Amino acid sequence: MRSTSAPPGGFPADAIPRAVDRRPPALLRPSDTTVRPTSPLLALITFAAGASAQPVPVLDAPTALSPELAARVDRVAGVFRERRARPLRDRWAAFLREGRPRVLTVTVASPRCLGFLAVGREGLDDIDLSVSNQAGAELSRDDRRDAHPYVRVCVAAPATLHLRLVGAHGNGEVALLTVADPPLVPPPLDEALGTRPGSLLGGPRVARADVGRDPAALSAAEHLARLSARLTALGYRRVGLERHGQLPHGQTNQNAVPLTAGRCYAIQGAGGDHVDDLDLRILGPDRRPLGQDVGTDARPLVRLCPALTGPHSVDLRMFSGSGEWAFEVFEVPDDVPHRLADDVTGVARARALELSLEAARRQMTPVGDAVRGGQWVGGAVPFGVTMRAGRCYLFGAAADEEPGLLDVWLAGRDGAVLGADTNERERAMVFHCPRRDLRATVHVRVQGGRGEFVYQAFEAGGER
Repeated sequence: MRSTSAPPGGFPADAIPRAVDRRPPALLRPSDTTVRPTSPLLALITFAAGASAQPVPVLDAPTALSPELAARVDRVAGVFRERRARPLRDRWAAFLREGRPRVLTVTVASPRCLGFLAVGREGLDDIDLSVSNQAGAELSRDDRRDAHPYVRVCVAAPATLHLRLVGAHGNGEVALLTVADPPLVPPPLDEALGTRPGSLLGGPRVARADVGRDPAALSAAEHLARLSARLTALGYRRVGLERHGQLPHGQTNQNAVPLTAGRCYAIQGAGGDHVDDLDLRILGPDRRPLGQDVGTDARPLVRLCPALTGPHSVDLRMFSGSGEWAFEVFEVPDDVPHRLADDVTGVARARALELSLEAARRQMTPVGDAVRGGQWVGGAVPFGVTMRAGRCYLFGAAADEEPGLLDVWLAGRDGAVLGADTNERERAMVFHCPRRDLRATVHVRVQGGRGEFVYQAFEAGGER
């Protein structure tokens, strides 16, 4: 299995993202004040306060967090541990005012990869976090509109880094968590922190008034039948019977469903009339979350490949609206042709197998092994391909994590676009049937500029 993403131990030295020469305006110079770590893992790094030509507050020694913020940081640390990362024990806290930066200088004593996560309290809606090297070149930045920015950096030699936090919107207490063995992208943190993706942009959602059932509206079972027809046409097999019920606004229903380790599933839910937003979450027998769909619609779909056999909890939450719900379970057949390695697991494997189902129903077979790719900073990830006249090809990518929205396009050597899927979905694919032999490039882009994916190519003998 070839890989273009980081290995389990982090980036190799030659894969460290190239620094962008953009100096932060309030970069601090390291001072002689050094904070001695108390955690054994922190012996690899030290933190120092700094001074600046501008009156910029700095983070000092490890600070006691308020109980409310400590609870939020503990929840986030638990999510990282589930991904086999190692959050360090010491945390740094400060008060951020809107538009005022705070800077922390970090000395990394040995080659390694580290992740840094800021966690804000209520009232601090948007935090920006960036990391720069001693020369002032910016190595990584997270300026998405949320209050838990995450940056990851790898150093090939002892180095001094400068972390800069800015309260982009709101005022409040913030904590900084350091993570050893950090993931390439942060795990989904909105549920652990009690927030929702895009909530800052979309505003609050409320249940609509009860004006009675629309006689032209479909029931939950009718909606589910239409959604399930797409899965069965794709090649999924239905497992068990449809389940259904009623839920008031804000309530959750839990259903025990037996799933088998090593198999891959799609669980499709649907809401009826007066259901505006239905959420779906799957928990394993050990109560660990395996997948969720918290989009702003009433048609949740979760794909997963569980690692344990036993009863799994299918939880449906009526986030907005009230009324009927229904869901069905589907599984991927054993005979679907694919070239996925055993280390492609979980959500990534389930989504990649759905690409294989798309190819199989067109009588296409895999070309080469699947490739794990990753995008951390910058533009799209390119894959060179050779196509032969008279044959048809499918090139696709499946995102690894939530929300994991992708764009895929195929371009010729002259840059002309031969096909594109830019709908920003969790899996994307393009078809092409060349009339002559040619070399081209498949480009995969992750929305937001960071994330991991699985890339596959398929081939058929004639036009389809």
